[in-house]
Amino acid sequence: MGAFFTALGTVLGQNIATLISIALAGTGAYCLVSERGRLIVKSAFNWMFSTTANNPRLAAGAFDEKIKELRGKLRKAEDINQKALGELAEWNEKHEIARKSFEKYSEQAVILEKRGEHDKAILLAKQASEQKELMRNCQENIPSYEAAAQATKKRVDEIQGLIGEAKKKKEIVISNLEKGKFEKEVAEQLKGLEVSSIDSYLKQIEDNATDKKYQAIGARMSYETSEVKQLRDAQEAATQVDAEAFLQQLLNESNK
Repeated sequence: MGAFFTALGTVLGQNIATLISIALAGTGAYCLVSERGRLIVKSAFNWMFSTTANNPRLAAGAFDEKIKELRGKLRKAEDINQKALGELAEWNEKHEIARKSFEKYSEQAVILEKRGEHDKAILLAKQASEQKELMRNCQENIPSYEAAAQATKKRVDEIQGLIGEAKKKKEIVISNLEKGKFEKEVAEQLKGLEVSSIDSYLKQIEDNATDKKYQAIGARMSYETSEVKQLRDAQEAATQVDAEAFLQQLLNESNK
């Protein structure tokens, strides 16, 4: 539980002021036994678990706690499995000893009976019979211990698989949470890199300058086609003609 509560403490510490406010509001409303109070309390708990579930450190602590729990169960399952295997081995050993004893006593009983030592043969036959009964008892019990050993081994394998899955899920979830956290931080930082007010002002000046440029071109074109411009051009043309005539007069006088 240590890793889980350490991570939980970090998250709660980061949001202690908010949690205190929510706790006070929720407690007050709950004391009044109002529907709104129950809603506030429920919302507070939803917010808290939502916050902790999105925190990589707390998520890692939760997975570590689950893995620790599974490992504890694994140790118990392995102990039971080892005990079942030990019992099975013991019964197999009993059966093997009884089998060898049965074969030995049976062989000796036959030999003695053939020698005419009937009383001794009877004693050995009795021993062989007892060993045969022990073999039968072992054969009846061994399947139960085999089933127990198989069942406990299956449970050991299942728990080991769950531990492996929990480790993989932890890696994937933590990776996704860290990626999401990084993307959120990048997005928030990019907000601070948006076009500033001075950039907007400079863009406005540039746009105004462009507008003035085209306004001047339009005004010039309008002037070129206006009556004022045509009258001025006519006057300049007349002046040019007068200058030409005066120049010719000067040339004529100089030739006299």
